Amino acid sequence: MRTFSTLCIIVVAALCGCPSNQEVVAPVADTSADTTSDIAYPDVLGVDYAKPCTSATAASVCDDHSVCTMDSCYINQSKEGSGFCQHLPVDTIDIQCNDGNACTVSDTCVNGKCVGGGLKVCDDKNPCTDDSCDTASGMCSSKNNTAACDDGNACTVEDVCKNGKCKGTLVACDDVNDCTSDSCDPASGCVFTKLAQGKCDDGDICTTEKCEAGVCVSKPLVCEDGNPCTNDSCDQTAGGCVSTDAPAGSPCDDGNPCTMSDACSGGKCTSGQPVKCDDANACTNDACDKVSGQCVHTPSGLTTCDDNDKCTQDDACTYSVAEGKQVCAGKPLDCNDGNPCTSDQCDPKVGCTHLTNNGVCNDANPCTTDDVCKAGTCAGKAIQCDDENVCTKDYCHPIFGCMYEYVSGIACDDGNACTKNDSCMGGACTGGVYLQCNDGNDCTSDSCNPNIGCVFTKVSNGAACIDGNACTTDEKCQDGKCLPGQTVNCNDGNSCTVDACDTQTGKCAHAPLPNYTVCDDGNGCTSGDYCYKGECTGPVYNLCDDKNPCTVDTCSPTNGKCYNTPIKDCTQ
Repeated sequence: MRTFSTLCIIVVAALCGCPSNQEVVAPVADTSADTTSDIAYPDVLGVDYAKPCTSATAASVCDDHSVCTMDSCYINQSKEGSGFCQHLPVDTIDIQCNDGNACTVSDTCVNGKCVGGGLKVCDDKNPCTDDSCDTASGMCSSKNNTAACDDGNACTVEDVCKNGKCKGTLVACDDVNDCTSDSCDPASGCVFTKLAQGKCDDGDICTTEKCEAGVCVSKPLVCEDGNPCTNDSCDQTAGGCVSTDAPAGSPCDDGNPCTMSDACSGGKCTSGQPVKCDDANACTNDACDKVSGQCVHTPSGLTTCDDNDKCTQDDACTYSVAEGKQVCAGKPLDCNDGNPCTSDQCDPKVGCTHLTNNGVCNDANPCTTDDVCKAGTCAGKAIQCDDENVCTKDYCHPIFGCMYEYVSGIACDDGNACTKNDSCMGGACTGGVYLQCNDGNDCTSDSCNPNIGCVFTKVSNGAACIDGNACTTDEKCQDGKCLPGQTVNCNDGNSCTVDACDTQTGKCAHAPLPNYTVCDDGNGCTSGDYCYKGECTGPVYNLCDDKNPCTVDTCSPTNGKCYNTPIKDCTQ
């Protein structure tokens, strides 16, 4: 077997990016004896060792008919211009090519090969066809399918493809309601329009039904056979109205207006007692009109009678225009006994009565007033002869009535509010000593008005005053009152004492609260605080122990929060 030695080939710099004087190693023949059938070729980009060439044949032999490669002959200089075809890749998006597939678009060169940029879109917008592309011709074709689809009609269901079209089964729009008009709108689907009126059936034989605003409204079936002595009802089992005899004695109407208390017996109405038309009037003959059922009273022809009324006399039959018939009537009795303290009345059964009353009367005595009847006698209360003058002696004379005699030397009121110790003199009240008006209030100006007495007028606001409280200072008048100024501050800052100021001395006092009164010692790390001997103490202290030996546990007295600070380099 022959071996080859290396040879240099000058490759165009523009193709490989190397200087023009760069040497490329190619296999050369070895004249030494063949020791193997293998030929070792160097790995050179794009060299096809299966296609030998020469400079003269390179253009025809090495043309691979691809725009994505630059074709040349890799020359073996030691072999007098012979070599192998070389196809260097041309990678640029500016070069258009054809990958041999008519169903791709925007083919470009990639690594020396023509690659499709994207698939041609074959979509006829029909969900009932499967669209495809012929790689040889690039023509789109469609094949019918049986896939589920949507025909866009809300009035169909279970839409499927058939013969290239989407078809569904019409929906049954029935809401099982007699009171709606059922239809279908292709856009929205079933429409149930409420009926304002119409017939319907609720399935109950004992009801009557009609549509109202889309609803079947039922009312109980009225079973009435016109017989008052039967109980009419509807029986589902019997299939409608049935009648049973009413209980014996049930009230009814026999159709005769001149009977009353008619009652049922054996499902029939039997007549009751005749209507009583007796008006207890001897001056009439009484009967019942069988047409109207009204009582008729005709004159009896009698003249004298008895109206059975003890309050009348000289009874006789006479025609009454008001009643339209003959009546027995007499003249009224006079029952007046002349006593204002009796109520004179007449009882038709017993005659005149004279009942005592409590009415107003007059006993003819000038020394009584408000006379009233009592036990049939008129009597009044003794009159009060008071002329509202304390300087007269008032009394009543049985003939002349009230008398007023002058008196002197007794206490009275002269009507002047600014005097006191007034006394009577000659039937008149004379003033005594004038009042001294002093209300002891620094904030009023004191005077006396004869009509109302002492007057205490408010001084100007802001005037100095003394309120009598040693626990206030810098008092000022305001609306007639002495208002306290600054208050002595007796707060010792201890929640376990009651702080107070003595209004007489102005000194502070701090009385301890009862032991075990709840308090706050101001330390957020304690709980169960209580007062003991005037001091607040917290018996329970929060140790904030997190059971971790590698932390320093502390509690903040300010907010009571626990802080567990890790100890550096500590391990458990």
